[in-house]
Amino acid sequence: MTRIDFYTHIQDQNLLAQKLIEKAWQQKKTIWVRAANQAQAEAIDLGLWQLHLTSVIPHCLSDDPLAKEVPIVIDAKGLAPWHYDCLVNLHPEQFDYFARFERLLEIVSTDEQDKQFARLRFQHYRNRGFEIYTHNMSRK
Repeated sequence: MTRIDFYTHIQDQNLLAQKLIEKAWQQKKTIWVRAANQAQAEAIDLGLWQLHLTSVIPHCLSDDPLAKEVPIVIDAKGLAPWHYDCLVNLHPEQFDYFARFERLLEIVSTDEQDKQFARLRFQHYRNRGFEIYTHNMSRK
């Protein structure tokens, strides 16, 4: 069963996404990133290239020809992902393919509208019997 983690009260969603992506990649996981829009996808893409000056985290955008070859793919086009271990979700809308993944990482900002959409996704998962772990990042 998919493990679902909600990271709440996030000031910089893209930065946390990059850190979670890096951590999962270090654990040899494959990662699908569901961005809210193309600008966010491109910002995460750029951020991953700049995260460390001495190392590279192999990734690309979902429309790149290398998308099926790299362990990390960033999508803003709503493409249905092929098999990956981990899904990092930054998109407000709920979706049903989350159960394909071992892990689902939900990143929720401090924006009220984002929190409202996150509550709906939380209920959606809970109503389907998934155990949910919540991490209030304002205390960290």
